[in-house]
Amino acid sequence: MLAKPSPPSSADDLLEALERDGVVALPPMLDAGALGGLQQSFERVLERPAFNTWRGYEQNEKWRVLVENALTVDPAVVRLALHPLLKSVLRRYIGPGFALTEARGWKTIRTTADFHGWHNDAWYDEAAVDPNRRPRAARQL
Repeated sequence: MLAKPSPPSSADDLLEALERDGVVALPPMLDAGALGGLQQSFERVLERPAFNTWRGYEQNEKWRVLVENALTVDPAVVRLALHPLLKSVLRRYIGPGFALTEARGWKTIRTTADFHGWHNDAWYDEAAVDPNRRPRAARQL
């Protein structure tokens, strides 16, 4: 039986996987207690819609409820966003001039409807994509 390869855990390994695959699974960066607390805090926000000064979710899509200010949900969100390993990977991937400007979270409502479809965000790169093969709305821009 072959041993399962261990996931990358250093900034260099994570960056290499990100550049090679376009996506990378991060190693655990919160202990179980912090992660559990964050999950409970997020679930509390999802219990009711936001109203006036009452914290809750917003619903701007039929099948998704949105938590607009995820950085204020639980201190673990900020600890995760400021984690040295994550910042190191980001610094190497996009350069030192980045800033966290917002963090959102959402819960998708269970449905059998395909309300979102697949993402295909490469259409905007004119050098890489034939203009005639872009989505119809993008051709009209």
